[in-house]
Formats: sequence, structure tokens, C-alpha cells
Amino acid sequence: MAYAADHGSAKFTELGYSMNYVGDYAKSVGYSMEDMAAYLEVMSRRGVEGTSAGTGLCVELWQALLSRQNRQPVQWQILG
Repeated sequence: MAYAADHGSAKFTELGYSMNYVGDYAKSVGYSMEDMAAYLEVMSRRGVEGTSAGTGLCVELWQALLSRQNRQPVQWQILG
């Protein structure tokens, strides 16, 4: 997370706010903190930061989990 904050456009505090919303859920479905930091960095470059990014990514993970259960392809709409 520190690497993403140092080398990307997202600020460390913004990544922290985002992780508060998505971190526990992402871990429960098998994503690493590094994966989430990378996704949040992409979102930050597109202007979505902080709690909005965390909430949005959590919704996308939830939809991906539902798609996996229904055996439908996953569409990552928030990341473009």
C-alpha cells in the first residue's frame, strides 16, 4: 500500500479510507491487499478516491462474486 501511495497518484490517507471500506470484504473473497491497492490506484487515476473508491470497489467485488456463483462472466464496470 505504501508503494502504491508513493509511486501512484493516490495519497496514502485516501488509500486508507478506501481500504476501510473494501479491505475486509476483499480478504474474505480471496483478494490480497496488493491487488486492492492496485485497483484503487487505477481508480484514483480516473478521479475516484477515498470512500467512494472503497465503496465502489466493494460493490464490484460483490457483483463479481454473484456472477461467479451464477457462472456468468464478470464485467468490471467501475474500472472501465
